[in-house]
Order: sequence, then structure tokens, then C-alpha cells
Amino acid sequence: MGQFARYHDKLRGMGKIRKEKKRKNAEAQKCRSGEEQKRTTEQQNRKTQFNREETVLNIMWKSLQRIVMLSSVMMVSSTALADAWRLNTEVSTVSIASTKNDSITERHQLNFNAGSVEHSGSVRLLIDLLSVETNIPIRNERMRKLLFNQHPIAVIEGQLSKELLDAVLQGQAIAQSVEVTLQANDDTQNLEVALRAKLQGSRVKVVGSTELDVAELGYAGGVAQLKQLAGLASISTLVPVTFELAFDL
Repeated sequence: MGQFARYHDKLRGMGKIRKEKKRKNAEAQKCRSGEEQKRTTEQQNRKTQFNREETVLNIMWKSLQRIVMLSSVMMVSSTALADAWRLNTEVSTVSIASTKNDSITERHQLNFNAGSVEHSGSVRLLIDLLSVETNIPIRNERMRKLLFNQHPIAVIEGQLSKELLDAVLQGQAIAQSVEVTLQANDDTQNLEVALRAKLQGSRVKVVGSTELDVAELGYAGGVAQLKQLAGLASISTLVPVTFELAFDL
């Protein structure tokens, strides 16, 4: 009987040990599960934080790109407005046609001293009349002496609309008639000029034509002297004018 009691006590002790071991294993498992959950939560938090930071960086990058693009546009616009359009005198020319004896027409060329189209649309061109080239040296000399010597610069002024300037800068080809004022030989004449303008790279190209009566500018006397010196029956005072302009932006 005593031996059975000891055996029973031994079994009960072993049962307690197993229960304790099971309890400790359960606590350890619970602890591991808690740590794993904690690690998982931390990983999720880090991922969420990373995604949030990545989103913020993307937003900042896109905003920076927009700012850079806007700044570039503003810089181009500001440059175009501040510096206006400057005439490239190296490639810009004016051609005038003279008709003698009612049937013979010849073309002569003049060069520009300077020119611009301001952002307000104000146009100003300066023509060097002494640059006249007729391909006949003696005629060049006579025209300079009898027509242009006292007033060697002709000035063309006009006003273009902002809509026209904007349309050209946007790449549209524009054809329009514009009224300008020609100041030459200490006199003034209003002219209607038909022009075409188009943006080509970093330049605005303008071509056009008009006709003027040089007698209205006080050149009739000089023309009469040229006619007499050349032994001609007539030289018309009506002069067709064409021009090719290149404005650098």
C-alpha cells in the first residue's frame, strides 16, 4: 500500500512537471508569436512609412519638374518681352524698283542700320539710304549725291497687335496688311504694307511689299536731275518696294 502511494505521488509529480512544461512552452510560443507579430507590425509600419516617403518624394519631384518647366517658359517669355525682336541687319534687305522710259524696270537694294519690334508691338526700322546698290557705280554715286546725301537715314514706324505677335510666336503663319509711317528726306508718308510673318527656329521671318510715290517725299527734283544726267525720257516717281526681314528672338 505504501509502495502504491509512492508510485501515485510520482505520477502526480510527473503530471505537474508536464503541465508546467506545457505551460512554459505555451508561454514561450505566445512570446514568440508576440515578437513575430511585433516584427511584422514594425515591418508593415516601415513599409508604410517608406511608401509615404516615396509618395512625398514623387510629389516633390513632379512639382520640381513643373516648376522647372514653368521657369523655362517664363524665362523664354521674359527674354522675348525684355529684348523684343531685334532686326538682323546682315540678312535683312529692302529692294526698290525704278522704271525709266515707261517700260524698263530695274531693281536696287538698300540695307538696314537697325530695327526692332518691341513687346508692346511698336516697330521701328532704320534704312541706310547711302547703301543703295544699283550695280552701276556712277548711278550709285549720283543717287547718293542728288537724293540721299542730306538725309541719309529713312525711318519706318508702325504698330503691331499683341494678338499678331503671340500668333507668330506660337508658330502660326500670319498674312496681314499694316499701316506704317515712312520718314525720309525730312518728310513723312503713310503706307499700307502687305506682310507675311512666320517663326523659323529662333528667328521671325517677315516678307512684304508696298508702293510709294517719292515725289511726296520731296525727291522729284533729284529724280529730274538723274533723268537729265542719264539722258532719259522719263523716270517714274512711283516706286514698288519689297523687303525681307529677319528678327532674332
